[in-house]
Amino acid sequence: KVFSLPEAIHHMTGRPAQRFRIPKRGLIKEGYYADFVVFDSTQITDHTDFMEPGKPNEGIHLVFVNRKIVMKDGIHQKVSAGMVIDWKENVDRRKKEN
Repeated sequence: KVFSLPEAIHHMTGRPAQRFRIPKRGLIKEGYYADFVVFDSTQITDHTDFMEPGKPNEGIHLVFVNRKIVMKDGIHQKVSAGMVIDWKENVDRRKKEN
């Protein structure tokens, strides 16, 4: 109860993308990559632990990465839609700008 739901989502999406200068990520905006999670905030339950880190969570219905469904009702769809973001490249660019 530290943040409202919209604030918590922004702290996990838009804010890190802005801070680390990851282009076209973290916001719902025309021209940006379409990465979305469709979830029921009243049903979110984390079942993972150190012994079983791959257990699916409850309440997450769909995960989209670059407009492709990669997870549906806890089942990975065997779709590879993401890309590696070179964090070092973003940090180096940030240092040059400052």
